[in-house]
Amino acid sequence: MGSAMEIAVWISITFVFLFKIGGALSSKAFLTLSEKPKDTVFNTDSIREFATFHCNAHGYPKPDITWLANDQIIRENGLYSVAEDGSLRISEPTRLLNGSTYRCIANNSFGAVMSEAALLEIAYVGQVLEVQLPDVSVNTRLGKCITCNPPNAYPGIKVTWVKETRWITPNERITVMMDGRLCFAHSEIGDTGNFHCLVSNRYDDGGAASFTRGSSVRFSVLLGGSNPPQSLTPVTGIQESVTVRQGQEAVLECFFLGSPTPTLSWSRRGNGLPTNSTMSRHNQTLRIPNAQPEDGGEYECTGETSDGDSETVYRRLTVLAPPFLVSGLEDEEVEPGRNVTLQCTADSDAVEFSWYHNARLINSSMQRPRISEDTTLTINNAMVEDSGIYQCAARNEHGMTLSTAQLFVKEQDPTEENPVESEINQPNVESPGNGAGNTLVHIFSTVVMVSAVLFEVI
Repeated sequence: MGSAMEIAVWISITFVFLFKIGGALSSKAFLTLSEKPKDTVFNTDSIREFATFHCNAHGYPKPDITWLANDQIIRENGLYSVAEDGSLRISEPTRLLNGSTYRCIANNSFGAVMSEAALLEIAYVGQVLEVQLPDVSVNTRLGKCITCNPPNAYPGIKVTWVKETRWITPNERITVMMDGRLCFAHSEIGDTGNFHCLVSNRYDDGGAASFTRGSSVRFSVLLGGSNPPQSLTPVTGIQESVTVRQGQEAVLECFFLGSPTPTLSWSRRGNGLPTNSTMSRHNQTLRIPNAQPEDGGEYECTGETSDGDSETVYRRLTVLAPPFLVSGLEDEEVEPGRNVTLQCTADSDAVEFSWYHNARLINSSMQRPRISEDTTLTINNAMVEDSGIYQCAARNEHGMTLSTAQLFVKEQDPTEENPVESEINQPNVESPGNGAGNTLVHIFSTVVMVSAVLFEVI
């Protein structure tokens, strides 16, 4: 008898515990963005059919995703569609959409949270003209560049040169510049021949960019006789000032004409090279993936020959970035009637702030909640309806940075002294998250009755 009664008692205690835990967990709604849309480049020559922006949210209840294009709500049509996972697909976007911005908003019964805007850029190559350019000639031991007559393109072109029927393999003496020029540090008789170029977009999303035949040119190298060798001279027409957005790859370039062939090296004034930087094409290019503001500065490219001649050119890198938040928002849970203060500060005074509650802009003229000095939001005498998601947006000319936090204002519980008994005696009221609690109530009641029967029988 004792054993059976103990089992019944322990079953009852276990379900009381589960009821209290389950009810507490299931009654608290929440919402977070776990994946935000990122800047995207779509190549018009690509075999891809869609440009895609991803957005993923976790929350209770399960959140819905809404998309905005240039801050206008998107309606699904032949251009825009939303996949089952919440991602936005743009069908074969054209250059008309270049510079468009996209953000997602996740919402459920707890509130709404928005993402920063992501940029869509369209990579393209303009019409490539297959023309015969005027002949070019140069004396031996002198440097020379020949052009491909490149078309307009974004973000730039990728050029391959062919001599007669053989591909040109760049080396220390011969290179293809980022603008498509074929440059010889110094010329040799064997360089004479018919050249033509093949053009594609520099942005290659998975090998889908196609080559188009461009201009052709006859290049002749003449015996130089008593002409002196090429003195060390930097190639002109190279971009001296490079500007990229934070997170983009920065590419700096230099090349020297000279005989003997110069060797190249890079440095940065006042700082070492970024740790993630790499040099390629015999040090003709310096690449900095995922460039950050601290990577900016003045870079030096030095050419040096075995004869001891040296020359230095300078490249300035600027990395544009949205504001950096020195301090942001933190989740809070408060009792009703408390005053709540949210603060947001950035690393620069040239920043504009705005505040959002559940993805809706808070007007600066409102007295509740009240914005003071742009960086502080005050909610006096907090109420349950003040719960939700708050965001502070810091903007400058280069973008926006968001800080996000959840505010929970507790509901007053008149039955706090005996929550289990009060829940059992409460009517079954439907509300978000109480399904699990109601189920446990019924199970607990049943267990209590069964335990009582077992006790009588035993």
